[in-house]
Amino acid sequence: MTGRIEVIWGPMFAGKTTELLRRIERHVLAGQNVLLVKHRSDCRYDAHKVVAHGGAEAPAVVAATLAEVAEAAADVDFIGIDEGQFFPDVYEWCVAWADQGKTVIVAALDTYATRAPWHPIPALAATAETTTKLAAVCDACKGDAAFTFRVAPEGPTVDVGGKDKYLPLCRACHLSRRARGASADGKNEAHAT
Repeated sequence: MTGRIEVIWGPMFAGKTTELLRRIERHVLAGQNVLLVKHRSDCRYDAHKVVAHGGAEAPAVVAATLAEVAEAAADVDFIGIDEGQFFPDVYEWCVAWADQGKTVIVAALDTYATRAPWHPIPALAATAETTTKLAAVCDACKGDAAFTFRVAPEGPTVDVGGKDKYLPLCRACHLSRRARGASADGKNEAHAT
C-alpha cells in the first residue's frame, strides 16, 4: 500500500472534524484497521471521543504527542488526527507514517486567531498528497469565513473553546473587529481550536 497524507484545514466551525470523521468512517465500513487520535487538551464535548460541533462522534485514543500512540499506530493502515495543530510532533510522525505506507488524515486549524500561520500545519500541507481548505460561515456578514476570531482579547495562549470564545469571520470582518479593538492585539497571540 502506498502511504499518503491528507490535510483538512481552515478556521473553527468549518466542518474539519466532521470531514475527518466522514473519511475515517469510510475506512471503518471497508473493514480496514483505523486509529483515531485526539489531543488531551480538547475535552469540550467528551474526554475519550472525537466530537464535531454538529454532534458526529467516534472513539479515539487520547494523547499529548503522537509519539505516545506510535505503538498503537504500528498495526493500522489508516490514522486520523483531530486538532492536529496541538501536537508538537505532528509533522514528523505524519511524514514517517506515510513513508511506512499508512494513510494519515489530519484535521487542523491553519492559523491562529491573529491570522498568523499555525506551524507546522502549513509545512505538513506542503508535503501532503491532498489538502482540503474549508470555509465557515462568517458570523458577521454570513459570507465565507476563512479565519478564526478570538472574542476575548485576554487569556492564556492556548485556550480551547467554542463559540463562547471564538467566531468564524471573513477577512474584512476580522480586520474590522480587530480595528475596533475587540480582538487579541499583536502582543498576545490567542490560539483558537
